[in-house]
Amino acid sequence: MDLDKLTAGGLVRQGTLVEIEEGLSAEAVAKIVAARFGEKPATDTESAASVPAQSGDAEPPRGNASRDDWVAYAITQGKTEDDLAGLKQGEIRALFDTDETEAKANAEAEAAAEAQAKADADAKAAEELAAAGNTDND
Repeated sequence: MDLDKLTAGGLVRQGTLVEIEEGLSAEAVAKIVAARFGEKPATDTESAASVPAQSGDAEPPRGNASRDDWVAYAITQGKTEDDLAGLKQGEIRALFDTDETEAKANAEAEAAAEAQAKADADAKAAEELAAAGNTDND
């Protein structure tokens, strides 16, 4: 994974990533990972399937956490650095504010339903006018 120092630092501070020196043996890396995460890392496809996914499991940082912490969290939730480029801490946090997101989605759905109901009523009124016009000409 190729991250800038700021993002990588946030991920290390949050505990999502573990800093490993270059040139260490697989056994040494396994010990470091086990010490940090409390379990033996997956070493093959079969054991990798039994390890629970980390993505999406992370708790969001506190609302007043640094931008770095929010970037680190956003990356664990599937966002990319490009997605987050130029966003302020509050804007990144808002991406994960479920109450605000749900409220906005509900308001949009309600507005769409109202617009559909109005369109249906207008169509019905137009049909009634057309029907009334056809009976006057008979």
